[in-house]
Amino acid sequence: MRAMVDVAMNGGLTTAIGVYVLGPQLVPVVLGGARALLRLGRIRLGVLAARSARAGIGANANTIAPLAAAIGLTAAVLTPVRSAAATLVAAGVASPGLNYSDTLVMSGLLAVVALLTSVSVIVLSRGGAAREQALLRVAGMTPRQATSWCGWQSGLLAICAVILGLVPVAVASTTIALWPMPGRGHAVVDAPWIGIGAAGLLCWAVLFAAQWVQLRPALRREPAAGLRGPT
Repeated sequence: MRAMVDVAMNGGLTTAIGVYVLGPQLVPVVLGGARALLRLGRIRLGVLAARSARAGIGANANTIAPLAAAIGLTAAVLTPVRSAAATLVAAGVASPGLNYSDTLVMSGLLAVVALLTSVSVIVLSRGGAAREQALLRVAGMTPRQATSWCGWQSGLLAICAVILGLVPVAVASTTIALWPMPGRGHAVVDAPWIGIGAAGLLCWAVLFAAQWVQLRPALRREPAAGLRGPT
């Protein structure tokens, strides 16, 4: 059992690091897939947000990568431990009563660092986002539509972070599912799905708030003023 936990955890952690390093190459693929689905659903504002996210792939990749790494690293640690406990219970062994407090504290600190990093990237790209909004408003977008566009884009970035964060979970879960358990059948995979979903919602809320704070002053001005930039 200990060997299964070690192999699955090391595989997940290694994959999470790989996701962070390869983020600039993986993010455009995920955003392209999201744009294709939105186009099939004829969600024009979503398609526009996905196109904008891909156009600013440099900053957006740096926004998504730390979030995906934080989700992947945390889930890669929790999945093998929870799965080992679930496997023992399924085999009729008393629950070991594991204490996750240290892991949860580490996860919280990692989440704070990742969110601060992503928000910093958004703040540094403030000028480009404001000019883009000004151009869209000149083309006829209303402030309400601009707010919806901001929600769509932050949502797409959060979804992208969750999808990339699920790659380490998939590696750890596959390792556990295929691990031989003599006399006990197959191991039980128990990933923290609720926690991953909550992390995605938190990412969306923080990214939307950061983008909205940056764009709100520009939405109060005339579009031409936004094109001229700050005076």
